[in-house]
Amino acid sequence: MKKAICFLFCFVCVLAFSACGNKPVISTEAPTTSVINLMPDGSIIVGELTSGQYAQYVDPNVNAQNPQTQQTTAPVEQQTVAPTTEAQISWIIDVYNTVYNNTKADASFLGSDSIVISDISVDGVKNSGVDSIVHSVMDAVYKPQTLPLPPYSAENPFPVCIFHEEDAQSAEWKDLGNGQAELIIYPKQSLNSTLGTGQGKMFNVINDISVIFDYMPNFAYGWSEGDTASNVRTVYDGGYCRVVYDRVSMKMISAEYVMKLTVEVSNFEILFAGHNVSVAMTYTQTFPAVG
Repeated sequence: MKKAICFLFCFVCVLAFSACGNKPVISTEAPTTSVINLMPDGSIIVGELTSGQYAQYVDPNVNAQNPQTQQTTAPVEQQTVAPTTEAQISWIIDVYNTVYNNTKADASFLGSDSIVISDISVDGVKNSGVDSIVHSVMDAVYKPQTLPLPPYSAENPFPVCIFHEEDAQSAEWKDLGNGQAELIIYPKQSLNSTLGTGQGKMFNVINDISVIFDYMPNFAYGWSEGDTASNVRTVYDGGYCRVVYDRVSMKMISAEYVMKLTVEVSNFEILFAGHNVSVAMTYTQTFPAVG
């Protein structure tokens, strides 16, 4: 019975992913809280400024005595970030918006996608046999796609970034020392997101998995209590996007969007018995496309 439940549930999940594998890279780095000082001449100083460093940029006499330190140009994102995590996040998201918009305007910047099911349980119990069946189904049914930067749909390609500071849980930024920089953004957890809402501002989320149950024959399943709306939910948590960009052109060189979600179905009744099913998945889009 548990195999039948998971087989059916896997099929439901695959159908729901119109744009959603095999080896996503999960970040284990803790978000940074260090101060990033982006100086007016384009240099970067990490940590608190010394009195001498500070004076160089606030006292014009200092630069007058050292004209060789003056520069007429600086990277697009020049800014001194205040020593607060909130200010760092705000600046990083502003940079992400600029880089995203510049990059998505290039229709040739496409990525490949993959999906992996990492955890399946029925009534809180895992079963290796069930896992094997579900993964076999995934390998047979799922076909990778090539897509633009997320979020994206044919109906609404989202040509400009809609992800803002209030959508971010944390963010990291670092200079790679070669004219490139890397940023990592962790969006806030969201529930039952659709494209354009919650984590759907960053990822190609499932718009509404509950509608799949409308196409299943009534005799195949039921709800021991409640209905589809109250028993089916999708939790998005733990995902991130990692972007490497050129600090002059402000365009992406590479990017990785890793969406982590758990689909939870409660009171799923088969053969007059109710079950709770949980399936954890990771959907990854890699830019530029691989393979």
